[in-house]
Amino acid sequence: MAVIGALHLIHPILAGHSLAGEELNFIGSQHPDAIAGLIYLDAGYSYALYDQAHGQIMLDALKLRDMLPQIVPGKIPNDVQKSLSDILEQLQRMEKEVVQYQEELKLRTPAPAVRDQIRLP
Repeated sequence: MAVIGALHLIHPILAGHSLAGEELNFIGSQHPDAIAGLIYLDAGYSYALYDQAHGQIMLDALKLRDMLPQIVPGKIPNDVQKSLSDILEQLQRMEKEVVQYQEELKLRTPAPAVRDQIRLP
């Protein structure tokens, strides 16, 4: 968004490859009015296909990390009630995803123990 603003682009079509799918998805979901379209090139991984209804633990954790500085003492957001409400909503989303991840980990077979030492002939 910084580049779009700096270049004074009006509704550009953005294209991205691989990990750039995450950036495309962020812009498409958070700033849909700023763009005309998105082109994904081999960027169909979970980080590119984020759906807020289902979440993605790492992306939601990063979003929460970016939101938390809004509650730093001495720094009051313009709309403090909305900011706090958004943070609480994100915390609830994260709690749900962490609990789900915990359950998934219980179902996984533990990896075999790695040998303490390797002996070479």
